[in-house]
Amino acid sequence: MPESLPALCDAELFERFLAGENRAYTTLYHRYAARVMGYINSLLGGENQAADDVFQETFLRLFRERNRIDHENRTPLLNVGGWLFRVARNLSLNQIRSESYLTELPVEFNPHLITTSGEAFPALFGEHLEEEELLRKVYKAVEALPPTLREVFVLREVNGMSYEETAAIIDCTMEATRMRLSRARSAIRQMLTPNTEKSNY
Repeated sequence: MPESLPALCDAELFERFLAGENRAYTTLYHRYAARVMGYINSLLGGENQAADDVFQETFLRLFRERNRIDHENRTPLLNVGGWLFRVARNLSLNQIRSESYLTELPVEFNPHLITTSGEAFPALFGEHLEEEELLRKVYKAVEALPPTLREVFVLREVNGMSYEETAAIIDCTMEATRMRLSRARSAIRQMLTPNTEKSNY
């Protein structure tokens, strides 16, 4: 029985892609497409039409890595997810600079962030709120975060990146990453519990 590509880890899939198996690239694309698009939207704003261009360019660059590695004797990617998020971030920041402003997240729920509330926010909540209500309240709180806190929260809580991966993607120290995430969680809790005393974040 042929081996199932979705069962392979990222590094194995990328090795097969380098060997000419394009189905391995397609598997990586489907594994990360929704998460990368959600991250781009968290940086650019869901209404920014440039988000699709950034998304396409991110995965185009992944495809081009096959030729770059072959021609430049580069080391194959071991952390494909981290690489994709770094590229998406750099392209998004370039887009923001070209527009000379940073748009806010849209008010409505972002369908590109495909995950359950329990998976996305395990450290914040129990099982006291209904799924739909929880998502609505959480995403409204997330959109109100300052961009630096929002980005860390989306990477860590929504996309499940480790602290090490998150720090590498945003080019920040581990200590600063943990501090930003702690501040983001605290701010969200305060926004969802209006009777508590709010602090500046």
